Amino acid sequence: MKIRHGLLLLALAAGAIISAEEIEIRDFNLPGNWKVNWKPIQKDRIADGWFKVETAQVCSLSVRSYPLGGEKAMEKPFTGIVFKVKGDGSDEWGRISVQAGPMGGCSFYFPLKSKEVVEYRAAFSDMAPTNDNSRLPAAALRAGEITGFQLGDRWNIGQNNARRKPFSYEVSGLKLSDEIKGKFVPGRCRIAPVDSVIAKMKAKRPVLILCFGDSITAGTSLRNKDQDRYATVLQGLLRKKYGYDGITVRSVAVGGAHTYDSIGWLDRDLAQGKPDAATMLIGYNNRSNSQTKENYAAHLERWLELFALKTGGQAPVVLLPTLPAISRFHTQRDMAEATREVAKKYGLAVASADQEFTKLGPDKLRKFVADGVHPNPEGHKIIANILLRAFSK
Repeated sequence: MKIRHGLLLLALAAGAIISAEEIEIRDFNLPGNWKVNWKPIQKDRIADGWFKVETAQVCSLSVRSYPLGGEKAMEKPFTGIVFKVKGDGSDEWGRISVQAGPMGGCSFYFPLKSKEVVEYRAAFSDMAPTNDNSRLPAAALRAGEITGFQLGDRWNIGQNNARRKPFSYEVSGLKLSDEIKGKFVPGRCRIAPVDSVIAKMKAKRPVLILCFGDSITAGTSLRNKDQDRYATVLQGLLRKKYGYDGITVRSVAVGGAHTYDSIGWLDRDLAQGKPDAATMLIGYNNRSNSQTKENYAAHLERWLELFALKTGGQAPVVLLPTLPAISRFHTQRDMAEATREVAKKYGLAVASADQEFTKLGPDKLRKFVADGVHPNPEGHKIIANILLRAFSK
């Protein structure tokens, strides 16, 4: 294998051999290798080996040094990363990603609640893809495949499009390790049937349903989002049907989200309480980046399997196929088909709001969307009532 100019390579710092299983990224402490929001950084951004990240910043590190051992060392596989974090005590989450070529890479999110130094050992196989066209994270990456790292992200909004408050955190001691084993194993997904949460509601037990998705679920274009988004409407319908107020339906969606974002945010979204059930509606932004039906399905399956892992398979999921829009009345259909295929594969309930919108046709659909894409209050009522049927069998 020939070493090409510009290939990101890894290095052991002089005298920084940690063990036979870990190597430290020497370039981490070199300001000239960093850019923040694609601009060179100030030298004082790194202090005593700690790199500081602030709200909505994308901090990119290009690793340029060669590993000890030359070309042979570049073939060494690693299974994850090790790093240390000092949070700011907030409820925010930080992000680190490993870049592995234009079609690869993976991301990991971590809480900032602790102001003490916390060490994370993150397996590549447990991480999220970095874009719509990324392969699903591999169990291992060769040193020569890795082209860089990123800290932080572009997001200045959080769940339900709420503006994120200013936050910061510091990262240090970034290493590659070949000893980290992931918790996630593809193909071991078991998700409870929707009947299990229906039984809880019939028994009038406390129930939490989380609604995952993008701007449609978050309620973009609604004047009164907290009142009119379909999660809130569904909560009222379910309470009326089952005759008690112990049912909570909460949106954790973010406008502009893609499936790879939802995978990465899963721990954050579940931190507010373990749900008894969930819904997922996503895909419009994926198609904006020309994601294929096959890759959409693969990402959706990965989200489902990780959700099952983190909830012990006890929380049913109702899938909503990707909705048509005025300007994309037909071009979202393959993603809707993919959603149904995934639902069939995992034995999940489907709430076919997309079919109701399609029956209306482009002209009548305008009465139910605010801007050609996002449902208005009447459109959210349609979705909520279709979900009600899914939770009423």
